[in-house]
Amino acid sequence: MGPAVKLKDLYFKYSIHTDRSFILQNINIELNRGEYVVIAGRNGSGKSTLLKIIDLIYPPERGDIYIFGNLINEKNIYEARKRIGLVFQNPDTQLITGTVVDELAFGLENAGLSPNKIKSIIEETVEITGIKSLIDRRTDELSGGEKQLVALASVLAMKPDILLLDEPFSMINVIYKERILKIIENFVRGGKTVVLVSHNLETALNEALNNSLMADRCIIMQSGRVEFDGTPASLFERKAEYIESLGLRAPIAVRISSEINKNIDRNFPICSDIKSLVKQLTGLKGKELKK
Repeated sequence: MGPAVKLKDLYFKYSIHTDRSFILQNINIELNRGEYVVIAGRNGSGKSTLLKIIDLIYPPERGDIYIFGNLINEKNIYEARKRIGLVFQNPDTQLITGTVVDELAFGLENAGLSPNKIKSIIEETVEITGIKSLIDRRTDELSGGEKQLVALASVLAMKPDILLLDEPFSMINVIYKERILKIIENFVRGGKTVVLVSHNLETALNEALNNSLMADRCIIMQSGRVEFDGTPASLFERKAEYIESLGLRAPIAVRISSEINKNIDRNFPICSDIKSLVKQLTGLKGKELKK
């Protein structure tokens, strides 16, 4: 059936009737089943636009989109959209009903499911997202983190095979970041595909929040093109200077180990997380520092 998503020779700009330059240029990406991919880049790099292309909101001006091996066209786009779920950066733009239970039921009712089936799916979704305490609450009374959890739950209730998240951590605290990362981890372990747009590499890529989830790949956008596509480890090997040249802040472990490598010990490895950094620093104990 092919990869979950394939973008081939793709170009996009917001209006084909203007001379504006392309927002996305020469995009060739394959996203595999069961893969957790982070898309990062500075503001205006095209990362959020790319996410909406994958969600089939925007048609490309040139190039092809394949979802599970099927070339998307006017005849199959509606069915393909059923397999994709998008969580927006601001949950207030996504929540449209008055209560949490109605929010979870909204998409299911529109899909024409029976009341018993809807009840069963809601119970399952509440369990996997841990929002049982919120089910009878009004959506306008929820905190930002609670709203983001409910928005995510409403998307997961539709049982997508591909989950897209646009800056899901930008408006919530560390507690809710942890909870959302755990939900993402379980979704990926179920063989599903996750694509997350973030400017915060530390939260999105590694174990900064006591979570075992590590992204399989990182795609970095710059000026509408793919500047980097590889594993987090291969990205961090480029050192902090390279990451920050792309308009991103390198994780603290990468920054510290890069400084040690540059100014103290040229053989000191670049570390992607605090645990690895502490382990390497322990090895420095008693070692003569190079001037």
